[in-house]
This record gives sequence, C-alpha cells and structure tokens, in this order.
Amino acid sequence: MLAAALLAARAVIVDSGSTNTLGYTIAVDRSGFAVVDPENGSPPRRVMLAPNLVARFFAAIESAAPLDALPARACGKSKSFGYSIVVRYNGATTPDLTCAAGKTGAALAQIAAEIAKSANLRDAAPRHEVPAPAPAAT
Repeated sequence: MLAAALLAARAVIVDSGSTNTLGYTIAVDRSGFAVVDPENGSPPRRVMLAPNLVARFFAAIESAAPLDALPARACGKSKSFGYSIVVRYNGATTPDLTCAAGKTGAALAQIAAEIAKSANLRDAAPRHEVPAPAPAAT
C-alpha cells in the first residue's frame, strides 16, 4: 500500500528525443523533488522545482484525468526530427502532447516544458509539430 501511495505521488515526463536530439525523463514528486535523466550518458540527477510549478503540474494532471483519454490530433513528424512528449501518472499515459488537441493537453504540455527548462534541459522551450492536413471532403 505504501508503494502504491509513493507511485501515485510521482508523475513522469518523457521526451522521446529524435535522431538529432537526446530525450529525457523527469520524475516529479509532489514534494518538488525531481529526478532528471537527460539520456546523454550522464547519471540521473536530483533537482528541486519551484513549489508553484509543481502545484500547477499536478493540478493540470488532475484536471486532464483520465490522462489516456486526452484528445490528440494527427500531426506530421519528420523521421529525423520527430519526437514525442508524454506524461505518465497513476498508471495512465497521455497521448503525445506535441499533438495535443484542446486547452487541457496544451496546458499540460506547456507546464512540462517549464519543468524541463527549470531542470536545465536543452530545448526546453515548447516545440510544435506541423499538424497533418485535414482529409479532403468527399
């Protein structure tokens, strides 16, 4: 039961990276501590995030629940530069937040980018994919 409570207190941001940029994983707990794994060969490190940023992150997650039901849209991704960002929490995973549809997913993507920037990760500014063209009307 304690293990389940500890897992529920932690949310994980995963940037897949691409062939040209390294990804990262950030495990954030409600206390504000985060474990940052930049996937560049350096060991994971622990950072302390601003309390209001952590509170906004978990509020956005709770407002988006269930995470795996967040709307997503098709978006074009380059084979070389394409990447995805997801948030995992309490056994659920968002769709790719770079293709988020709606304000809730976009807000979660923005806060995830703020956390990455606060953790001093490269390219932490929000990146946006090119939406796929709408199907032709028939």
